[in-house]
Amino acid sequence: MRPLKVSYVWPDSKAFGKIFPGDVIVGINDKEIQSLSSEEFDQEWKLHKDKIHVLVKPSQGGESQFVDLEMESGRVPSAYVSSIAYKDHAIAYIRISSFNDYTTKDLMEHREILEDSEAIIIDVRGNPGGVSKMSCQVAGLFLEDGVCKIKQPNRNKVEEIGSREGDYNGLVHLMLRDVQQEIDPIKSNVNEDTLIDVPLVVLVNSSSASAAEALTMTLQQHNRAIVVGEPSFGKGITQAWYSLKDINSIFGGYLTLTLFFIQSHKGKIYQADTVRRHIELSHDPIVQANQIIEQRTGQPNPIREKDYASEGHVIVPANHQKLSLDVADDPEEVRSIMKAFSSDQVKTTFDQLCKNQSPEECEVMWSLEVAKYMSEHWPTWPYLGTPQS
Repeated sequence: MRPLKVSYVWPDSKAFGKIFPGDVIVGINDKEIQSLSSEEFDQEWKLHKDKIHVLVKPSQGGESQFVDLEMESGRVPSAYVSSIAYKDHAIAYIRISSFNDYTTKDLMEHREILEDSEAIIIDVRGNPGGVSKMSCQVAGLFLEDGVCKIKQPNRNKVEEIGSREGDYNGLVHLMLRDVQQEIDPIKSNVNEDTLIDVPLVVLVNSSSASAAEALTMTLQQHNRAIVVGEPSFGKGITQAWYSLKDINSIFGGYLTLTLFFIQSHKGKIYQADTVRRHIELSHDPIVQANQIIEQRTGQPNPIREKDYASEGHVIVPANHQKLSLDVADDPEEVRSIMKAFSSDQVKTTFDQLCKNQSPEECEVMWSLEVAKYMSEHWPTWPYLGTPQS
């Protein structure tokens, strides 16, 4: 099997300070990983329940070195919060790896850091989504009021299926029943005792998907945050699985149906598109690797929803508006931030500073500079949500 690349090290774990993001684990218990099958690797891992001996190749170069890692069990937090002292500014950094039932709780355990900060960075890079409703709960920490998102029924697609020959043994009737239900707009003000009003920066990349995009969309559409980074994955739909065993007892199987597509309170969608970014970056190693693969093979290599989704995956109204193109009503504050960080001179300066950093670290540095700029100009951010009647 291939060597293992470290993607993230939880600061509260026993591995923190021993291995670092970008490091490559090339050996385990004095054996080269490349010489092991997946089954043999699992055996090595399970045989040493308390401690494993790994050979690590540092991301910053240099000789590989042995590291002893202690095994830990327990719930891994879905969100981590730390305070960064950046150029005499207290910036809170939130890393949300996924959304689950504990995400808001994980954040509120660090409430003091969040409330004492001058600005906050929310990093959802690599976040595939998770429990959809939690994106609205997290948004509610930073919004005074307003609609988080709207689920629009995918009726057009199901009706198009139903217009074909055959009744699919009643399956279309079942699908139509599920998409007929009306979904009330989902509110974001679910944390009534908490409102954090400092400036926000949201950091995204090509692996930010689903609920991570919904959170970003909500904060961006309410002018609550500046979004920095790469084009996001573009999965703005809700799906359901149907068992086909009752219809076909021989073959069985499942059907995945897109029930809803996600829409902002302004009517914008990001399905097969991307969330809108105010400051666009191009440091994503996934995107860069994908470009190399496509150049070598001459074939497209899908990495985002628009590359995977087949034609007619979801039928949205003909007059729908893409979220990535929503530039019409930016307030003066947002426009000034975009102008301050959009010049070629600024980009060249930052790229020079990033030469000795990993792409991931470079994007965090960009976000810190944006957060610092915002905190210096607006200690309290003027846009905290749009009340809806």
